[in-house]
Amino acid sequence: MNPEYAHYLFAYGTLRSSHSEHRQFCPNALSVTPARVLGILFELKEGYPILVIPPEFALRSATLDCLQDWQEARKLPLPQTIEPSPGLRLIEGELIELPLEYHSLDKTDAWESFQPERSTTYRRLIIPAVQTDGSIVPTWAYGAFQPPAQSLPVEANHWSPQTR
Repeated sequence: MNPEYAHYLFAYGTLRSSHSEHRQFCPNALSVTPARVLGILFELKEGYPILVIPPEFALRSATLDCLQDWQEARKLPLPQTIEPSPGLRLIEGELIELPLEYHSLDKTDAWESFQPERSTTYRRLIIPAVQTDGSIVPTWAYGAFQPPAQSLPVEANHWSPQTR
């Protein structure tokens, strides 16, 4: 990935490449590779997953300008390692490489019902992700800092649609 021309989106639920939503909402994907992030998975009462992210791992919250957000986040230091700790797991998912274009996240924002600078169930955040080779990169992720009411913890490090 060249961070001057592309950015990542971490997918841990229906936006993963094995789901039809991926083809519908990520048609401009340049590549898809396995990765993991630190957090806890919950399942919403509607049956969809939500990643609860420790606030200290959020490099940046989305604003109306995703390109500026990405440029600013790239300047921030990344952790040297990402390890599970009490209450936190390494959540499995995929890094979807997207062109670094102003509207490249519009379709996924719509799917996740995310609106920058508004109170929504999902927030779009830039967090660190570890790739299979151990390197750590920034990535966008849809998640929350607290589990929503009536959501239930997922007792695994990945989400499966069979639980819907």
